[in-house]
Amino acid sequence: MKSVIAIAWVIAAGCGGSKDAPPPAPPIDGLTVIDAGLAPRTQLRYQIAKGTRTPLEVTGDMVLGDGASAAPWPTIVTGTEIVAEEVSPDGAMHVRYTVLSATAHDRPNQLVTAEQMTAPLQLLVGTSIRGTLSPSGVLAGVTVDTGGKQLPPALEAQVSSLTRAFERLVMPLPGEPVGVGALWTFRQPLDQTGMHLLAATTIKVTAISGTTFAIALTSEVSGPDQTVTEGGSKVALKNIGGKMRGTGTIDLARLTLAGELVADLHMDLTSDGQSDRTTMTTTLRLAPKPTATP
Repeated sequence: MKSVIAIAWVIAAGCGGSKDAPPPAPPIDGLTVIDAGLAPRTQLRYQIAKGTRTPLEVTGDMVLGDGASAAPWPTIVTGTEIVAEEVSPDGAMHVRYTVLSATAHDRPNQLVTAEQMTAPLQLLVGTSIRGTLSPSGVLAGVTVDTGGKQLPPALEAQVSSLTRAFERLVMPLPGEPVGVGALWTFRQPLDQTGMHLLAATTIKVTAISGTTFAIALTSEVSGPDQTVTEGGSKVALKNIGGKMRGTGTIDLARLTLAGELVADLHMDLTSDGQSDRTTMTTTLRLAPKPTATP
């Protein structure tokens, strides 16, 4: 069950530039431009200067149900920082995503208390994730540094979820210039804590200003019938499906997404001869803080 919950968090988190930008990069696998939008059009590219440091606060609420009832989990507030450590001559940016704080806050009728979640959350503080980001929005070479902490198996799964959340901050960008009204789709496999899913996302550009652009997105999540292992037990998953929707503003000079994402996921679980219909609704609110450079 914990693995399934982690997946829900990841899916929810799943997720203008200069006219003198370098030539378009090769098309990204799974990305298809449906409409390039209105003129004037701009080549959208990540352009993060070396030394840029951006604090980001992510607030998450989740409601978990069994088909007949639903109850919330405590609100999780995570403070993170994104740093551009180096920029290569080809424009590739070496970025680091670090967890600075993690707190839980009680909600009415919750499944567990914030106090029960506080100690495990603190083990994640100080964890850093590094990767190399291309101007077109491809993140590669991702590594995790726990700061020397030996995490229990349960939290290792959460670090994996954290890694996927970092990857979801990156929006793959079209190879051609686009304008307001541009529409593209992106199909991406999700492999998290043993569960295999596919997200088909549609992105619409609603505004472009300098190095920022606003989007509205919808996503369909699906998955084949499969079996995962949790706590030594086999859990059969069937009828997996879900939807995600959200709006936000992406800053290509800071690698941030400000806005709200809401994801609904449902599936049938069978373990030890017992079956349940599980539903999850996750809401993530992302709020970047002012840019600071050394």
